[in-house]
Amino acid sequence: MTSPRAEAMPFPWFPRRNPKLSRPPKTRSRFARRIRQMFAWFALLVLLTAGATGLAFVGIAFHRFLFESGYFALEAVFIHFDGWERTGDEIQIESQIRRELRRRDLDDGNMLRLDIDSLSQVVSTHPKVEAATVRKVYPSLVTIDILQRKTAALVLQDGILAIDKKGNVLERITTRDTKSLEYPYITGLDTARVEPGARIESESLTKTLRLLLSLRDEDHPLFSKISEVHTDKDGYLTVYLKGGTEILFGSGDPIRKMPHLETFIEEMGQPEDFDPEDPDQVEQVFLSGRITGFNCRAAYQRIDDEIEWFDEWEETNKLPTIV
Repeated sequence: MTSPRAEAMPFPWFPRRNPKLSRPPKTRSRFARRIRQMFAWFALLVLLTAGATGLAFVGIAFHRFLFESGYFALEAVFIHFDGWERTGDEIQIESQIRRELRRRDLDDGNMLRLDIDSLSQVVSTHPKVEAATVRKVYPSLVTIDILQRKTAALVLQDGILAIDKKGNVLERITTRDTKSLEYPYITGLDTARVEPGARIESESLTKTLRLLLSLRDEDHPLFSKISEVHTDKDGYLTVYLKGGTEILFGSGDPIRKMPHLETFIEEMGQPEDFDPEDPDQVEQVFLSGRITGFNCRAAYQRIDDEIEWFDEWEETNKLPTIV
């Protein structure tokens, strides 16, 4: 006699399986899980390695493009001088700057490796350069804008030194240079030897340059007639005009004394027309500001239309009646 449960089964003779025995052991489940994790990490590692290798190849190619290809190779250095006024030294300055850049290997190579600070230092330290602006124009150009120092006077000090309005020494010149005939000379400075690029520190020089620049900027007719300005250790200025006429400015501010000088010129005429040896031109003129005039001489009497001049008015209590 069969049980009702056995009658319900289509194959009662088929052995039934124990449900507990059909499940995988726990050890097999852990092992499979670890295998899957290992494969996942391996796949991730392969992907990361491939990505890093790809990025490395891209980085190497990009680096070669930036630093080894000709795209960023320096092709030209353009030098431009600011301002409309030219000094005639532009070709010399440009040639000297290019030669120094070539000596330091700053005139070619890669634009990205070019040291702009070193290039600027080469340009700005030139004695005739007052200021310079250096720019990179990618991919292959460098531009240099230069503001020149201009010669204002010549200093006789261990040779002939060309200086600018601030007393900076621009260069040494000789009498064969045309500049030796174009600018007034300054003599009497008591300074040590200076080289181009240095600055002459002297209160007397500063005062002399103020006078010369004031005359030049005002286009004063006296400026073109000045041959030399002599100064001594006490700061006394003596201006020598072409032809030998002397103007004594003393030790004060020469700019403040210019109106007195102009009054004297208005009374006596232009300096080159004044002859101190001609009695008809010798008149008594009071000129304040310690300007004594042009080659002035003093006398205290006239005998038979002859003037008894004193070359030096010293050690006497006589008052001059004729100047």
